[in-house]
Amino acid sequence: MTDSLENFRNAWRQTGAASVPPADSAEVQRLIQGRIRAEQRSVGKYIWASGVWQLMIYITLIHLTVRFWHDPVLPRLCLSGVLLYLPFSYLFFTKFKQYTLSRSYPPDPSGQPLAAYVRRQYRIIHSFFRFKQWFEAVAVPLTSGLLVLLAVRFGWLPDPRQNPLPGLMLFAVALTAFSVAILYENKYRFRQPLNQLTRILTDLESGGVPGA
Repeated sequence: MTDSLENFRNAWRQTGAASVPPADSAEVQRLIQGRIRAEQRSVGKYIWASGVWQLMIYITLIHLTVRFWHDPVLPRLCLSGVLLYLPFSYLFFTKFKQYTLSRSYPPDPSGQPLAAYVRRQYRIIHSFFRFKQWFEAVAVPLTSGLLVLLAVRFGWLPDPRQNPLPGLMLFAVALTAFSVAILYENKYRFRQPLNQLTRILTDLESGGVPGA
């Protein structure tokens, strides 16, 4: 879409025309909206994957809680994990609802300006991204620590008070794995879509896109 839009913009500039025919304006609208939808789909893939991941976490922790209910420590650890993720899940689905509603109302050439629509999409995605970063800064170390405690409780690792090295190694591996996955996810599911929306908005607000 970017190449097509760039070619259209250059051709329009070369004509020196003060305005663009309605058909061309409609074509520009179609190209830009197609690009916006592509960025929305990229964010949407994260949303669905994150929803499935949260569901798996809840099922696993609740299963362990029920199965080892008479254990003096394990149910508390599992319930702590559930309580950790509940606020995130609530805010996650609140943001998800806002994001879904925003996609349900595409820009109308006769009503809402396209630039206003792009700006709103940017704000919603950026808000979701900021919330995600805040949660991960808290949840990733705590989740890594919870994994270590569960491994110790199941007897897979020695008691950290006697031999802390295996627990520290597992914590470091879990923290590194989560961090690498998050960096990749942030780059391709949020930073790139936000950068693309910024470029589109710059074109619209600078007047570089005719008829939009």
